[in-house]
Amino acid sequence: MRIRRVRQHSPWRPSILTCALLTCTAGAASASAQESAGDSSKTAADSQDKEEQTGAEENSSKTKEEKKSPETEPPPRPPAFPQTTSPRVPWQRHIEFGGGVAMALRPSSDPSGIRYAPALGVGVHARWNFFDWLRFNIYFVGAVHDVRIPLGALGTPGEVTGDDPGTLPRVDTLAFGARLAPTLPLGDRARSWIGVGIGYGRFGFGKMTIREGQDLTYVVRQRAMSFAEVPVSLGTSVDIIKGWFTIESELTFGIALGQGGTATEDAQTIRAGARQNVGPLPQIDFSVVHTLGLAIVL
Repeated sequence: MRIRRVRQHSPWRPSILTCALLTCTAGAASASAQESAGDSSKTAADSQDKEEQTGAEENSSKTKEEKKSPETEPPPRPPAFPQTTSPRVPWQRHIEFGGGVAMALRPSSDPSGIRYAPALGVGVHARWNFFDWLRFNIYFVGAVHDVRIPLGALGTPGEVTGDDPGTLPRVDTLAFGARLAPTLPLGDRARSWIGVGIGYGRFGFGKMTIREGQDLTYVVRQRAMSFAEVPVSLGTSVDIIKGWFTIESELTFGIALGQGGTATEDAQTIRAGARQNVGPLPQIDFSVVHTLGLAIVL
């Protein structure tokens, strides 16, 4: 008789694989729990940051509202001044510079018969207009006159000539000074004036040669004479180009005062080895100068 052995099952024992699976499952659950906890804390931090940001924005908006309030705003800027244009100052004549041709007369009534011939010269002037009715000017006039000396007029028997035979002796004259002239405007382009002032004049006589016959000649050295002058003038000017150029004519009468110098005294020279006296040259009675010229207006 065959006896069958019946296997009796023993109580359940977990295997190694089962233990490993259980361990992995527990680790995953733990990691998931940690991630969930991290997400929760991050969410809480984000919520706190948003709350702080929102609070800051509210505070900023409150500050702006406080700044915009009428109590703290600065007063409004005053309105700008209206733009104005300065009035243009009308042009006025002030200074003139000019020059021209001068005809000079220096008459003399000396009993010796010596005379100064009329001469053409040059005149230069500058004028300053204080007002329309008053002007101040300075002037200069220069001319070279021939001197006509009759025989024996200087106390010598010979003929008196210039440096060259057959020429007349010459005298260089000049006068300069200042005048104050009340002025009368004659419309927009013309004006007339009367001036009076004070000046200085000088005569410079060149060398003179005295000839007696064909062989005897001797020279008289240079001499000069100066004087004060009181000029009285009458003039008129007309604008050729308004505000730029004028043509003018002026007549001046001068009274000579205090004439003196080496020309008004006796001089000495050497004649044939001996000393010879030479008589003085005459003083002038007055002077007359007429100028015609152009002037530029500044």
